[in-house]
Amino acid sequence: MTHATPRKTPNILIRALNVLVSGGIFAMTGVLILQVFCRYALGASLSWSEELSRYIMIWAAMLGAVALLSDADFVSFRWLVNLLGQRANRVVSVFMTLVSVSFLALLTYVGGGLALYNMAQLSPALYLPIGWVYAALPVGALLMALRLVWRLFHTTEAKKHHHSI
Repeated sequence: MTHATPRKTPNILIRALNVLVSGGIFAMTGVLILQVFCRYALGASLSWSEELSRYIMIWAAMLGAVALLSDADFVSFRWLVNLLGQRANRVVSVFMTLVSVSFLALLTYVGGGLALYNMAQLSPALYLPIGWVYAALPVGALLMALRLVWRLFHTTEAKKHHHSI
């Protein structure tokens, strides 16, 4: 029986997120194709398809942002930081990670409050609690913050290990 090591765990989670996001985009595309077919071939629109595709897109965007963050694919000024020395580069990197985690913690807190506040409101076509749609923000922000913290400690640990050899 194999167990996921702490280093492998984020990779497994990121793969799971990639599958969820890909599945969501695939489902959204299918729903939109079905909507177009029903509208133009059958002459009757589906009342729920646009709403569902919008909600899937919101969740896919937030979960996709976590995957992008894990691959370090967000826009950054790496070239500017690389002009600094190695030590200054590390200090700037840690500082920016802490600022990002602080902002994401704020998004998690405020977004969680908004999601809870809107649980009683139902969506017009699907009759889903709107709070579940709003929950994409705190869930995505929390996962991004956790990923940044993991990366910060993982790279710090790797540097310590490298210097001790």
